[in-house]
Amino acid sequence: MAMRRDTVFLPVEDAFDLSSEDELANEDEIPMEMDLTAAGPPISDDDTEFDNRLQGKQDRVVKLARHILPHIGLVVLLIIYLIVGATIFHYFELSHEMKTREHELNTIFGLRDTFHDNIWNLTRAGDNVISRESFNSIGQEYFEKLVTSMFTAYRNQFINERHLLNKTDGEELLWTYSNSIFFATTVITTIGYGNLVPATQLGRYACIAFALFGIPLLLVTIADIGKFLSDFLSFLYRNFRAFKRKKCAVRRNADKLRMTMHFLVYDASINGKEAISEDFTSLPRTLQFPIPEK
Repeated sequence: MAMRRDTVFLPVEDAFDLSSEDELANEDEIPMEMDLTAAGPPISDDDTEFDNRLQGKQDRVVKLARHILPHIGLVVLLIIYLIVGATIFHYFELSHEMKTREHELNTIFGLRDTFHDNIWNLTRAGDNVISRESFNSIGQEYFEKLVTSMFTAYRNQFINERHLLNKTDGEELLWTYSNSIFFATTVITTIGYGNLVPATQLGRYACIAFALFGIPLLLVTIADIGKFLSDFLSFLYRNFRAFKRKKCAVRRNADKLRMTMHFLVYDASINGKEAISEDFTSLPRTLQFPIPEK
């Protein structure tokens, strides 16, 4: 009986098959889309913890800034408002002060020179005799003009005795920048201290407008500062109470730990004594030696 043989055909790899070469080339190619972050070193737990701490600090700083910056902003706004107002007053009043002072000094010194000239002319008269009436008339005229000029200068308060006697240290101006800031401060605080007041119309209008907006701004700033100080003192008090409670808790825990250690040591000593006494009681009270029989 003849047996049937099944023929199996195996595919033979063709060396000239281009498809196989393309597949090999595709296997050797590096993919174009790569995750660059995956090639780096793995992020450790320490780095993550450091990032979390840093983020926590940044959040605390931002939170603190949100609480503090509005209060600081109000104070800075008030200071800028004072500086701007002082600059306006200084600009309007300083030039007027210098012009008025120069005019008053020239008037007073002119009266003095006129009086000297009149007296000198009397001495140079042809008869060389000065009558009482002529001298009194010249003196009275000079006195009236001098009194008027002096009271005008006193009312303006731009000159003093040092200016008249030429003993001034510099110009000694009244509307200096520091005095302008002081005046602006007294306006918005409603104190009104001192004799420094605007003399020009523009300066007076500017003073009214400055007080109209400056006084409410100062009141708002004072109220905000008061609230901030109240919150800050409450924060300090709460932290002090928390610190005190924590300190008391630590002291109580230390006392409990001390008492626990004391009891443990005492218990260990008692147990040790009992164990030693039991060991001693387990020993025979008499020693018995066996005697061999003869």
